Amino acid sequence: MSENTNTFITGEVYPYQITDRTLSFIPKLSPAADDHFKELVTGKIKISLYDFSNGKGDNGIYTYFNLDLKQFRYIYERAKLSHLPAPYESSKIHCQSVETDGPFKGYCKSFRFYLARNATYIDKKTGETCTMRAPWYLKITNGYALPGKDGKGEQRNSFKQTSSAYINLSDEDFLDRMESIHIYIEEYTHIVAQNSLAANLKKLDDIYKRGEYDPNLPSEAHSSTQQQTTPADSNVPQQAATTNSQPTQSNPVLPDVPELHTMEVKITSNFQAMENSYVVKCEIDGRVYLLYCNNPVPKELIEAQKSGATITARLYSKDKTMWYYDLAS
Repeated sequence: MSENTNTFITGEVYPYQITDRTLSFIPKLSPAADDHFKELVTGKIKISLYDFSNGKGDNGIYTYFNLDLKQFRYIYERAKLSHLPAPYESSKIHCQSVETDGPFKGYCKSFRFYLARNATYIDKKTGETCTMRAPWYLKITNGYALPGKDGKGEQRNSFKQTSSAYINLSDEDFLDRMESIHIYIEEYTHIVAQNSLAANLKKLDDIYKRGEYDPNLPSEAHSSTQQQTTPADSNVPQQAATTNSQPTQSNPVLPDVPELHTMEVKITSNFQAMENSYVVKCEIDGRVYLLYCNNPVPKELIEAQKSGATITARLYSKDKTMWYYDLAS
C-alpha cells in the first residue's frame, strides 16, 4: 500500500469546529516599514466564522472581521484571565471602496465584531443560576453602510446587514486558540527581528555618526551641495570655524566679526551630510530654520538630536539660515 504524501498547506492557526460551525483565524502579518522598524511587525488577524447549520454552499453563512494586532492583544489578555469586564465591540468600514452599482450602490462594505463572556445563565425551568460551559460568545456581522461625510466612519443608522453568525466557546477552547495565535505572532516577530533589526539599528547608528540624505529637508538644503562648489556663490560660506574659532581648510569660515545670538534650539530632523559641513532642521522661537554645523558634527548636537532636548546655543545668521557656533555657557 502506497502512502499518500500529499500535504495541504493552510494559513489558518488552529481552527475551532463544532457540528454546524467553523471558526478560523488567519494571521496577515508583515515586517514593519523601515521608518517604523522598531515596531517590528504590522498586520491583522482575520477571523472568519462559517455557519452551515442550514446547509453548506449557498445555504451557508460566511462572515469575517480583521482584528488589529492591538485588539488581538487585549482579547488575548482577557482570555488568560477568563474574564471580560464588558462586551468588546468593534466596527470597520471600507470608505475608499464605494459600490458603483447593484442594490448597495453608494454604500461601502461594513464589518462588526462582538465578543462577550457570560459566566452564568438562568435556567428557564427551575429559575436557578447555572454556570455556562461555553461562556465566550463571539458574533460577526457583515453588511453595507454609507460612508461618513468626512470620509471616515459610517453614517448613523445606515448599516444594512447581509450576513451574521455566532459561536460559543469554553474558557479552555478560547484560550487555546488565542494562545496559539499569540505564539505564532511571537515567532514571526522573532524571525523579523533576526533578519532586519540589526541592519536597521546599524543604519540608524550611521545616521547619528555621519548623517544621511533626508528627503524632509527643504529643497534649498539639497541644492546647497552644488552651491558650495562654486566660489562665487555668496549664499553659502566656503569655510566654518571649529569650536576654538580657528578655521580649517575643509570647513566654512566664520565672518570676520560674526554677530552671535544666544537661542533655545531644538533639533527636529536627521543630519544631512553636505560637501564640507552638515545641515539639520531645527526649531527656534516656534519657527523652523536650517542649521549648519562643522564636520564632524559636534557631540552636543548629536546628543540633542537623539534625546529631543532643547539646548541653549550661540548661533550666527547668514542669508536666512543659521550657523552653529558653540554651546552657550
